[in-house]
Amino acid sequence: MKKLLAIILAINLIAFAAHAETDKIRMSGTICPSCDQNLEKSFSELKAVDKVSVDIKGMVVTVKTKAGQILTVEDIKKTLNDNGLNLVSILSSNP
Repeated sequence: MKKLLAIILAINLIAFAAHAETDKIRMSGTICPSCDQNLEKSFSELKAVDKVSVDIKGMVVTVKTKAGQILTVEDIKKTLNDNGLNLVSILSSNP
């Protein structure tokens, strides 16, 4: 049952990432107030990212993709993991 739920979640997350222009990415983990710049820089370096903002208190990263570009769930997870954080969810404002 857990595998089925994980597959459904993964499919939904991929669908959000594939069609969205703006994603709100909820994260978990410990991050210092000054580390928001490192996280912002990490996301900014991704090819698909146009703009990024980090809300450390809310544990949310808002990412706007470039026109015609796709930010994959794998890219999001890797970027968060490289900064010592974990993906909680992705909410799309422009499906």
